[in-house]
Amino acid sequence: MRSEPLEVEPNLRNEPSRVLRNAILLIAILIPVFPVARVYYWQHALPRWYLAYAANELAAERVDSATRTLDRSIEMDPSIASDLHYWRLRLDLLLGQKELPDEKIEEFIAHAFEQLERIESLPLRAAVSDWIASRLLQERQAPAAVRIMSHFFPSIAERTPVQNNDLAYARAIARVNLDLASKEIDAALRKTNERNSGFLDTKAWVLHLQGKNQLAQEFSQAAIELLYRDLSAVNRNLADAFYPDAKIELIRDELEAEGLEKEKTKAAEGLKMLSAVTESQVDQQLRMIAVLRHHRASILEALGEEEGAALDRLWLRLFGFHDTESLI
Repeated sequence: MRSEPLEVEPNLRNEPSRVLRNAILLIAILIPVFPVARVYYWQHALPRWYLAYAANELAAERVDSATRTLDRSIEMDPSIASDLHYWRLRLDLLLGQKELPDEKIEEFIAHAFEQLERIESLPLRAAVSDWIASRLLQERQAPAAVRIMSHFFPSIAERTPVQNNDLAYARAIARVNLDLASKEIDAALRKTNERNSGFLDTKAWVLHLQGKNQLAQEFSQAAIELLYRDLSAVNRNLADAFYPDAKIELIRDELEAEGLEKEKTKAAEGLKMLSAVTESQVDQQLRMIAVLRHHRASILEALGEEEGAALDRLWLRLFGFHDTESLI
């Protein structure tokens, strides 16, 4: 028996299948999109992936690989110069070395100058340089911080109050150009509508380094009083937990005798009970108070007022700030 041919629908016999038709349509859409996607991936996505990879390599202590990967990322995408994650990794590589010879600092500064110049936005360039300098300052690299900020910040008159304060303070820590630092912090104070305890402390420290300790003491006292007043404005218990002068004065005899360790425990427990701030905020606030008290103690000692200085030194011992050289 001869088989009859199968009946096939005319549209399936004479036209491509639906799958093939959809594939052709997809290719037609992707043809113009693919070059754009390829450029985006190559110029932006891949360099960002390199940043993440460099972080993993650094965490695994593969320093050479992390360095090469960071170099590759910024070569592929110059806009990474404005990415703080990139600079965080660069600084971790630099500052994580056991020995930090001057030539390594010079290499980093040269690299920073070259890459930051690529940032077209001047305000963004200044902001990134300020962040880099702040990190260098924390790691006791004040001269390098001064060089970076002074190179990328606008003129004194055009700077923000924060920029003038930061550069003045860096100069004070580096002990360079104190007369210029005085002009910068004065400009910051003039431009600030509200009093700022950090700015007042910078002014005090610059004056101290210039040997003008009587005036420095006035600014230092004002800085500490303002800081505790601001804390009280947030929460009265907050200021009390950070032990203002009156509280330290009240228990001074006990602390100087045998009660310091007991009071340390009490102070730590009091800070843990604070609900208005997080643990990181507590640490940040404690450190700021410690810096201001260390500065005031140094100024009072220069004036021969040992009793007043001892009060601040007692506070520093109470909260565990024994290495005053690190209080920057």
